[in-house]
Amino acid sequence: MNKLTEAIQAIVKEQFPHANLEKVEIDSDEDAYGDPILRITLVFESVKALDPNATGAFVRKLRPKISGDSFPLVNYINSTEYRQLHPAFA
Repeated sequence: MNKLTEAIQAIVKEQFPHANLEKVEIDSDEDAYGDPILRITLVFESVKALDPNATGAFVRKLRPKISGDSFPLVNYINSTEYRQLHPAFA
C-alpha cells in the first residue's frame, strides 16, 4: 500500500467514521486542458452513511497529501454499484 492510499484511508476514517470503506482506486490522468488529475474512487458498503459536508472537506484535507500538481477528482460509490461495473470485484 502506498502513502497516498494510506493518507486516503486515514482521512476516510476521520471524515466518515461510520462508513465501511471497501476499496480505494487511484488512477493518474489528465483533464481536458492537459493538467494532471487523480481519479480517486472510494468504494463504500453504503454511501448513505456519508455526510455531504464531509465529502467537500475530504478533498480539502487530501490536497496537502498529494505530491505534485495533480488535482483529486473523487467518486463515492457503493459496493453494489461497483460490483455491477466490475464483476471481478465480487
